[in-house]
Amino acid sequence: MAKRIPWLVCVSLVVVSGLSAEEPALLHTFSGRGNSADTFVFSQNGRTLISGGLDGAIVFWDVSTGESIAKCREHSSVEGLALLSKQSNISVSAGSPPVYSTNEIPAPPIILWDVAKREKVATLGDVVHGLVMSMAVSPNGTCIALGVLSTDFVGDPFRVDLWDTKSHKKTITLPSEDSPSSLAFSPDGTVLAIPGCDLGGWANVKLSNVADGKQIAILKGHTDSVNKVLFSPDGKLLVTCSCEDETIRFWNTRTYKAEAILKRQDGIAPRTIAFDPNGKILASGHEGGIVTLWDVTTRKRITDFKANSYSVWCLAFSPDGKTLASSAATRKGIIKLWDIASFVETLGSKKAPVKTAGE
Repeated sequence: MAKRIPWLVCVSLVVVSGLSAEEPALLHTFSGRGNSADTFVFSQNGRTLISGGLDGAIVFWDVSTGESIAKCREHSSVEGLALLSKQSNISVSAGSPPVYSTNEIPAPPIILWDVAKREKVATLGDVVHGLVMSMAVSPNGTCIALGVLSTDFVGDPFRVDLWDTKSHKKTITLPSEDSPSSLAFSPDGTVLAIPGCDLGGWANVKLSNVADGKQIAILKGHTDSVNKVLFSPDGKLLVTCSCEDETIRFWNTRTYKAEAILKRQDGIAPRTIAFDPNGKILASGHEGGIVTLWDVTTRKRITDFKANSYSVWCLAFSPDGKTLASSAATRKGIIKLWDIASFVETLGSKKAPVKTAGE
């Protein structure tokens, strides 16, 4: 774990506390019936939600009814889910064994799924000597990045493998000094963000060129481990969050400088983040089951609400941005869908003030 160090804030700091009076309506609650929901993604048309977790089950959900329509189990655990591209009806899953006693995954770690047919169509990748920690897919679907914890005791324990989806070959392996718990491609697919730390244990985020693996920049400022990285849809911002230092940070991708720090005064730490498709709203999931919606332009809180009783583990907006899905850190596999579009419209009509610290 990265070391906690004192840090002088030289950028915009937004601190909020308490819960807002307004919250979006709950549309559906998906009951996992024992199948965990640590990661999920909406289909291209938004009619299906695909979820997966540590129990290895991949569940296909009907968004309109909240019912599960299919379930598959091809991984021992599911560490990442994504669409191959925004225009694709193919989803991608990456998985690894849930135990540390094995040093090989007996099957390729990446599986491509036909969302409409709910069936496996292809596999990708060699047997991985280690555990898959995270996954990201480039926006055009040509590259898949895997964060791996190596268990072969050769070289560095952490690495990031890049796979070409057309040739099915590994193109580059990038070293990582810390567990690559999250990965993110820039919207044009040329840059990969990898959270980690330097040799001294200081937390950072590295930006690497996808084509040749060369390092572009190192973003420093977090005082402890970064657990989520995410580019804005227009690529102008990289947003990072740390459960350890309890902050969300906005980085300018042109200057590589931090522009703003978002923090809850009540110490409820952020665990995950998600952009709506147009990049105007950032949702953050926190310990204690809190979800906060932020105005990306003003960096002010729009609202926050109690989604459940456990830490929010995953968030995802539907393709049209009208619905937000959330899940908690529990083996019950419960996913909730929230009506964001109606809430924002109602809030706008009321011209309700956005409250920040001191207001």
